[in-house]
Amino acid sequence: MMSHTANEDAQLLSLPVELLENILVRVQSDELKALRQTSKFLQKLTTPRLYARFTLYPHIRSFERLLSIAESEDLRRYVRHLTYDTGYLGLTDRFIRRLQSVWSSEISADEKKKAIEHAHVINSQKIRAEVAMDNMVQLNYLERAFTALVNLRHIVVEDSSEHLNEGFTREELPSFYAQLAEETCGRYPHTRLERGTLGVRHLARATYTHAVLIAASKLSQPLQHLELNGLSWQNFLQQGTFSKFRSLFQRNMAGLKSLNLYAEGIGYFPDTRAMANLQTLLRAAENLEELTLSDRWCDDIRLYGPDLVDDDIGTTCNSMFQSRPGEQNPLSVPAQLIWSPKLRYLDLYGITISAKEFKNVLKPCCETLEFISLANIMLMPEDFSVIRGIEIPRACWVNMLKWMQRHLKNLKSLNINARLTNGGMQHWHVNPFMRDENSLRMRVYSFLLKGGPCPLEHVAIKPGDFDLKKKTWKGAVPELLETPEYAGDESWMMEYNDESDIESALNDDDDIMDDWEVETDLDEEDWNEEDEDDDDIFPHGFPGMFPPGMGLLQGTLPGAPPPPALM
Repeated sequence: MMSHTANEDAQLLSLPVELLENILVRVQSDELKALRQTSKFLQKLTTPRLYARFTLYPHIRSFERLLSIAESEDLRRYVRHLTYDTGYLGLTDRFIRRLQSVWSSEISADEKKKAIEHAHVINSQKIRAEVAMDNMVQLNYLERAFTALVNLRHIVVEDSSEHLNEGFTREELPSFYAQLAEETCGRYPHTRLERGTLGVRHLARATYTHAVLIAASKLSQPLQHLELNGLSWQNFLQQGTFSKFRSLFQRNMAGLKSLNLYAEGIGYFPDTRAMANLQTLLRAAENLEELTLSDRWCDDIRLYGPDLVDDDIGTTCNSMFQSRPGEQNPLSVPAQLIWSPKLRYLDLYGITISAKEFKNVLKPCCETLEFISLANIMLMPEDFSVIRGIEIPRACWVNMLKWMQRHLKNLKSLNINARLTNGGMQHWHVNPFMRDENSLRMRVYSFLLKGGPCPLEHVAIKPGDFDLKKKTWKGAVPELLETPEYAGDESWMMEYNDESDIESALNDDDDIMDDWEVETDLDEEDWNEEDEDDDDIFPHGFPGMFPPGMGLLQGTLPGAPPPPALM
């Protein structure tokens, strides 16, 4: 290891500390450990950075490591952010690698099935042993650690189940998931195959979350940020012991400023007790400034049906969209769910809500709301009736935008990726990535800030159908459609079915898309590439311009002031 002299330390000391800390932010934890061995000064400088964030895993070694840091007088004060990754198990990593090697090997189908079955048996045995260990000791460890961690302010509980994308092309993935689901799911109830993810699903994860929340009551200072990511809220909120945590929420969450819930089933609550428990959780956060509710699981149901998700739940959810007129749709967020009068940032993803409910959600925070992000949101008529056409839901959005323009006086930024649905697979998008000032999204944004006529009253909308086999849109929605000849008149759109007819009707308008079939399975890397056509398409499922969790208190939004310092 290279040794450093006193002169070299003096040279480092001559640099601004802010500059050094800026550099260290970009250094990986493993490199930090090596770097701090080269100099006493760097050791002193890197220690706060190295221990500021701690990731806890459901292993006894990880719990012991957390407790040892908490019991160290020199290190405990540096820990400010704790992430509990309930979906990580080293044995799961090996299990997934085993599945991948079996799938790629040149053996018969029967041998593959036997190998997969054997891997499942071994994995389930290890899981049961791991869960039993955690149930007995984790609460004790967490309570002792949280009592000592005087500066811990952020807690994140997440499920980062390993993805199976590595080693497979996009063309191979669908067949791999389909066959793997057929061979394993149903036979092994502890395993659930999601679109793109194979994770171990068991009730212990709800137990993990309960333990963290109980231990959080031992914190010497109120919690400021709580994030629960990837959990099954049906399991968590329907636990019979939830009533025991009501007083905990009231004591410990009064100072909470940021709450992010990324969960499957958060928009689907057939059990009213589960919804009441979620309301209790939110009601306790009376000083909340930032709220994110994201339900990507419901979005998978809408696009892909029950084929790649749990059959029973998928069938139930699909039947909701075929409900009779006047029948209540359970896929909704009740108006009383959000009531914080101090809310400044609201991010909803994959939520279905009626226009009346949405207004009631916004009313308590009309004076404070500054940033709104709505991605894959469905605004429905008040009775959630089946819609035959696009006039009723578009009228809902027109009225909603007018209402927002009148009441949200301090709004600074709005991002919309909205949907109009007739109970089938038809959707309408306001593209939040358009940089053209004349784009529909920018005109909606300008309307909300400056007033004038609502753009949706003078725009023709052609819904697009989603092809489940090709995973593409048939008739993607153009971003134009406001020409003097056709402004305000949509009837002509229903008379044309292919690209040539539409281009002819619009007289080769420049805003029309060149390709009417847009792939929707683009990953995030595709959108990081600079492309001239980025303005023309919007991939399904991308959560608006604000990345999840990048709110006022955790990151910098476009046009937002710098985040306040969290002490």
